[in-house]
Parts: sequence; structure tokens; C-alpha cells
Amino acid sequence: MTASGVAAWFEDYLEEEAKAAGIHKYEIQLIPGLLQTPEYAQAVFHCAVPALEDEDIEAGVAARIKRQELFFRKPSPVVTFVLEQAALTKPLGGPDVLRKNLQYVRECADLRNVTIQVMPQNGWTHAGLDGSFTLLETEERRSQIVFIEGQGGRYFLSEQPDVGDVFARYSALRAQALTPEDSARLIEQVAREL
Repeated sequence: MTASGVAAWFEDYLEEEAKAAGIHKYEIQLIPGLLQTPEYAQAVFHCAVPALEDEDIEAGVAARIKRQELFFRKPSPVVTFVLEQAALTKPLGGPDVLRKNLQYVRECADLRNVTIQVMPQNGWTHAGLDGSFTLLETEERRSQIVFIEGQGGRYFLSEQPDVGDVFARYSALRAQALTPEDSARLIEQVAREL
């Protein structure tokens, strides 16, 4: 962790995210950082192997929550999420922590510049089998980049046809996912049932 509370490798991404005109995230494992409450973020950091020091966890949580200010910056970025239903049901931190975070996700879905869709578990087709990714539209939408992170590393894609392929994949995911309205109802239902 750096003094800013994030891993050194993540700082390049954060620079791009902070100035992006559009942020589009597909997530399979957990509620994304931009949609996490402090308690949920803390639970995520507590899962790290090897274990993080308490001060690193505190700095990481603070940095993660500070990122959420981008929802309200001017000009407002367009922010969309496609979340696997399984990411909304994994009880990191326990049922109360997850319930509170789902309520926060639902509140974020009401922001004018944010769209949240859920990928149901019963789909017959799925365009996201290669894993999670983040698409960024740079300032003034002059170019697009893709950020991918996984066990073996983290990297940007910035060249065609790779970028176009991932944007096409995201378009297919949005078409396969529940509508924003149906997604909101599902998020509320999962929160109620905890």
C-alpha cells in the first residue's frame, strides 16, 4: 500500500478513473469498490492473503470511499455497472454488512448518471465468461481503455481490436442482464431476505 491507501499498481488506474467521462464495470466476485460501504470494504480488505496490517486496511477503506466522490463531480461521468447476482449474495462481513451495502447500491442506482444492472443466474447465454473488467472513456470521449486485473497481474488494453472487442462484450452483457428497474427490485429483494 502507498501513502494514498491504495496498492502502487492501482494508482495508474485511479488517475484514469478520476478524469474519465465514462466508467463501465462488469464484476463477477463482489460489490465493486465504487459501490462499497466502509464496513463492506473493511470486510473485503480483511479477506486479503497475506493479511494486511490494520493501518493499511484503514487507509484502503478511506481511499475506496473517497473514490465515490466521482459520482458527484462536474461534469458528471456516465457510470454503469453489470454485476453478477452472485456478487450481491456473497455475505462478506455478515448479513448485516451485506444488507447495508445492498441498500447503498440501490441508492446509487437512483443517481441520474449511474445505471446498475444485475446478470441473473439463470441465463442461457453469457458474454462475460472471461472475467471482470473496467472500461474507461477518457476525457471528452476521445479514446477508450480497458483495465483488467486478476491473480496473475493487472494491465490496460488501449489498442484496437482489443478495446472494441471488450466494449462489444460489455454491450452484450448489458443486453443479457436484467433491466435497471428489474435489477433494482432484485437488489431490494436480496436485501430483504438477509
